[in-house]
Amino acid sequence: MKQIEARSPFRPQSPDAAGVISWIHFGDLHMTKAGEQNHLDLAEIVNEVNRAFAGSVSFVFLPGDVADDGSRAAYAVVRGELDRLKVPWCAIVGDHDVHEKRFGNFLEAMAERTHYAFTVGDVRFVAMNAFDVPDPGSFVAGEEQIAWVKRELHTATDEGQSKVLLLHCYPSDLKVGRSELGEAVRNFEVRLIDMGHTHYNEVANDGRTLYSATRSTGQIEEGPVGYSVTNLDGDVVSWRFVELGELPVVVITSPSDERLLTKSSQAQRGILGRG
Repeated sequence: MKQIEARSPFRPQSPDAAGVISWIHFGDLHMTKAGEQNHLDLAEIVNEVNRAFAGSVSFVFLPGDVADDGSRAAYAVVRGELDRLKVPWCAIVGDHDVHEKRFGNFLEAMAERTHYAFTVGDVRFVAMNAFDVPDPGSFVAGEEQIAWVKRELHTATDEGQSKVLLLHCYPSDLKVGRSELGEAVRNFEVRLIDMGHTHYNEVANDGRTLYSATRSTGQIEEGPVGYSVTNLDGDVVSWRFVELGELPVVVITSPSDERLLTKSSQAQRGILGRG
């Protein structure tokens, strides 16, 4: 089996010259073995991102379900492509990543920790683990992790930072920690939760927080393969799915699409209270 080399520490790139923070989301890979279609698609996505986005995005995000069976062999295939990527990348745990009911293979290949946080510009990203119990059916965010999330969000609020959660599933899919996380999202005005798991392109808005999910790469249930680009331009969020091989594309980062306006972004723009 090909050796999985130790990866360099994750260090996201700074916002672009205009202060816009952008990242690319590779939908759930569900990798199994080399040469299958999801492997070929990943290789082409990496090529395209290297050509078109290497100097303009802060990082690439993998939202879990990286390896369909959680095997070391599948992670080795993924790392063979990610090691060519010219953009820093990060990953979180999905239900398929704990198929073997342990974190060992994921931690060896994809991340130093199962949950962590980092800052880009004035935005705090909190990368969560929806499987504190390493079992595919668990969907557990335990008390210790929820307490950590609240501390991260509290500190970000004190420092005047916007907050983004990276989570494999919708918070409502959690079997443990659902209500506690939902309360934290509301109380600390989390701007966006970026997710995998659904296999569909979805952007939802509950009036306070945006929820985005990106089409699976390895188990596609709609349309052609691709990846999404998310941008934070001040208080404005923009999101665009890019079909593989369809560049160039245009993304308007400001002004906001009215469907992506939340109470916090409207208040910052002085929209609320006018009538």
